[in-house]
Amino acid sequence: MVFVALSLFLFIQAEVVFAQTPIDLLTRAKASIENKNNESAVKDLTDFTKSEASNSEAFATRAHAYINLKKYEAAIADSSRAIEISPNFGWAYYLRGLAYLWQTKTDARSAKADFTKLIALDPKLAVEGYRFRAGINNEFDKDYAAAISDANEAIRLNPTYGNAFAERGWANLQLNKYEPAASDYRQAVKLKFATSNVYTTLSFVEFKLKNYAQAGAAARKALELDPNNQNAKDNLAGALAEQKKKYNAAATEALWSAAKNNDTQAAIEALNQGADPNATFNYYDVLKTTSLMVASLKRNLELASALINAGANVNALEEMGGSALTYSFKGEASSKEMINLLLKNGADINLGEEGSSPLKLAAIKDDEEIIEIPQGWCECQYQRHFRRNSLV
Repeated sequence: MVFVALSLFLFIQAEVVFAQTPIDLLTRAKASIENKNNESAVKDLTDFTKSEASNSEAFATRAHAYINLKKYEAAIADSSRAIEISPNFGWAYYLRGLAYLWQTKTDARSAKADFTKLIALDPKLAVEGYRFRAGINNEFDKDYAAAISDANEAIRLNPTYGNAFAERGWANLQLNKYEPAASDYRQAVKLKFATSNVYTTLSFVEFKLKNYAQAGAAARKALELDPNNQNAKDNLAGALAEQKKKYNAAATEALWSAAKNNDTQAAIEALNQGADPNATFNYYDVLKTTSLMVASLKRNLELASALINAGANVNALEEMGGSALTYSFKGEASSKEMINLLLKNGADINLGEEGSSPLKLAAIKDDEEIIEIPQGWCECQYQRHFRRNSLV
């Protein structure tokens, strides 16, 4: 009898210890959202609000989960309930603003009002209010001066906010302010806000500034991220067409000089002034090497990329039968990064005179490090070439 009573006592104690309080449910729901388990979060918060119907944080947190689940009407209802309970709850205004903005039928006016309220109530989240309000000014109100003003505030509060630079860049573009727009989009990319659309817009702005090499480079980046981006395809075609027009002889000579001196910026400027990226120089170089070969020899990835984007032929051969890929093997150590760049852009590993092909040079150097490059398209292709020729 004593044993039974003791067991019952322990069981009751265990229930007390392990029973989940409402606060436990709220904490677990937040963790679930962090782990992208939003359905579980909604369930826990629904249980929570049954006993804590006046907890604004719970309703706002569930609104957050609903937004992640793209259930925007439910998010609007919950964030509105949170605001009803706590009228100065900035985060709830932020969440409702997002839901208004992202629902199927966008309510930009209501979203803008909520972001304006957020700016007034919550200094920590004000940067988001300015950024999203700038977007609404750009996309819906076409008030580009206001968009620039809001983006400026967002950047002032967070100088590393790439999205805000992109919003300001778009507004400057609509006002035909191409230099400031280009500067903003370059900074957005530098700050890792580098979507396919951002690169596409950057390529358009660079084209407007007649920076055709940079326009092509940005369009190629956009297509790397989204191969079906038709605007990027059009921008790339336009940039290449401009570069293929009558080449500027002085700029072409300046390009060769810059390549020899490993001066990337001067080379890019020469390309933008109409230099021929495939020119060879009979008077200065009996081998008739191209600037891309020189960049490959000097392991200058930035210059090689700029030349390729400008239309340089990666498989051009000099007088001795060497290609840019051949030059990437010359010197004391091969350059994996340069080899990868050239292969990715169509370099032929078997191209060249007997004894000077990249494949032969790699075999002669017994370059195991190159053979064992980690996984990736060009590296795998590279290894297939080796295996096919019985070198590994």
